Amino acid sequence: MSGLSLKLWTVAFFSFCLAEKEHGIVYPRMLESRAATGERMLKINDDLTLTLQKSKVFADDFLFSTTDGNEPIDYYIKAEDAERDIYHDSTHMASVRVTDDDGVEVEGILGERLRVKPLPAMARTSDGLRPHMLYEVDAHENGRSHDYGYAYLGTACSEWRVGMSEDPPTSYYGAYVFAHELAHNLGCQHDGDGPSDWVKGHIGSTDCPWDDGYLMSYKMQDERQYQFSYCCQREVRNLYNRPEFKCLRERYATKTIKRSSKLPGVMTTLSNYCKRVYMYDEGMHADKTYGVQDCKVKCTAKTTYWRLSVVDGTPCGKKKACILGECVDEIKISTKD
Repeated sequence: MSGLSLKLWTVAFFSFCLAEKEHGIVYPRMLESRAATGERMLKINDDLTLTLQKSKVFADDFLFSTTDGNEPIDYYIKAEDAERDIYHDSTHMASVRVTDDDGVEVEGILGERLRVKPLPAMARTSDGLRPHMLYEVDAHENGRSHDYGYAYLGTACSEWRVGMSEDPPTSYYGAYVFAHELAHNLGCQHDGDGPSDWVKGHIGSTDCPWDDGYLMSYKMQDERQYQFSYCCQREVRNLYNRPEFKCLRERYATKTIKRSSKLPGVMTTLSNYCKRVYMYDEGMHADKTYGVQDCKVKCTAKTTYWRLSVVDGTPCGKKKACILGECVDEIKISTKD
């Protein structure tokens, strides 16, 4: 299926730059199969053996949409074909693709950070085992947390109007991710990226540099990280005024959510904030000597630290609080419309 790209699956992935740390070369092998349960035993190395079960991922039949050049291609796929080589081990939180037509080949996830992939350029062992790399990924990029999201680009009024974001409880960081993903649904590319063929009349964001650090990039350098670039604002207006996006001009809500008079910054502590955002870093806490500077906190762990923008309402001085990246006079929130 080379040359084909998934239709509508967007660059909206709230991505990380994954730093890889090698564990070395391994030679996976199948140990046995259990006919009664359908399980397969896969030995990765002396320290890790997986008990694999077949994974059920898709509905019995599903529509696969791709492009060949600029030509859309839609066709139905049987789940059994797509899932033929996909297995999982719940105990080790592993999900892998395994083939053994010409020696065992494994690729996938072996837990929170551990990964495995084939090394086709390397020679096999004398008994025909294929070499693989075992490595770790560290999910950070420019101070970004482990949170991420997905969204379909420019699909707000279509059957693809789907987005997803995650918010570790009491971190309140997910609001930032949510805003980023919702902007993708409303047509916004990442700053610096061109238009999409799949969104009618799409303009793109080529003329807005990534390094300016607005919400549709990941620079997170100043208060602009809470603002939409000119390109994103232009794209939302562009889609809003098109007839196929008329649902954006219709109001369906009959109830309003009860407002709170408290901002997130007074509902959590700096150390709790650091721990919830960087939940996988051992010993994570807020550096008390750093405090809050330029509406950022220094989140420190055993071997690393990150400067992270604080949430709205975080105290930054006498009768002052951070609001959208700026230290301003404290404000009172009305609970009424």
